[in-house]
Amino acid sequence: MQSDRRNDKKKYRGLDDFSHALKYVDDEDIENAVKSGEPLRTEIIMAMGQTYDEKYLPNLYKALYDENHVRRQDARLSIMTINGKKGFAELKKNWLSLEDPDGTSSEKAVCEAIIMRIEKGVDYMLAQLLSDDTRDALKFCIAAYNGWGYRLDSDDIRLRHGVIRAIIDKSIKWHEKPDSLDVRDWLESCYDDLGFSAVEYSDALSEISDGLSADIVQTVKDTVERRRASTEIKRTIAKMTTGMRREYVLEILLFLKDRVCGCAKSEFRRALKFFKITEDDLI
Repeated sequence: MQSDRRNDKKKYRGLDDFSHALKYVDDEDIENAVKSGEPLRTEIIMAMGQTYDEKYLPNLYKALYDENHVRRQDARLSIMTINGKKGFAELKKNWLSLEDPDGTSSEKAVCEAIIMRIEKGVDYMLAQLLSDDTRDALKFCIAAYNGWGYRLDSDDIRLRHGVIRAIIDKSIKWHEKPDSLDVRDWLESCYDDLGFSAVEYSDALSEISDGLSADIVQTVKDTVERRRASTEIKRTIAKMTTGMRREYVLEILLFLKDRVCGCAKSEFRRALKFFKITEDDLI
């Protein structure tokens, strides 16, 4: 992207198609990509979703069948973000086209989770997570239907919290016991969504009910105490607080005060600075 472009153009954040590094895209970049007729790159597909402009839906429908798995997945996420109900038929068609003879395909499971989110809602998804009948691949992907770079709303927050709670309480019944490292990565992914997408792309954490906010505070404590939370999880918890209401933030930061180090401590200090308080104020 040229360095002399005007700074007043709206920028969208995406991941570079090759390096997966953060890359900024503007409306002109999107339009030029469409006009080129070439397959859309990942950062363009992600940016289309952030415009919330339905005129890009036909381009995204085509990207559902790109040879690149990452592009296909971001096309689904962008369609859902722009107008999942309008794109539902195309998403369903794409889901049916995916082969999964043994029921273990993560791509088909994520696509199904997107369809469930649009058609059935969060309560249904949480019920599927705890159901004996749901296949393991789908359970792992229940909360993978949107993430980095995509807006989360209050129901998305509720779903992430429900998944985290189920992991901590060990209430998920598996057909085959998963590797503990996979479960840890899953937990980190859910917290990462709350610590990044929920903060950077929406105000959802500040708009959720008092009851859910209080539940998140308790779940944070249980995660740290019962799961021996990694430094990365503690870092994302500290980042998450910057999107929450102050009364709940203070309780989380007080709890984290003597439990963070390294990058988690740095994020903790940034949260203190964000709320214009010091460690001494946490009593």
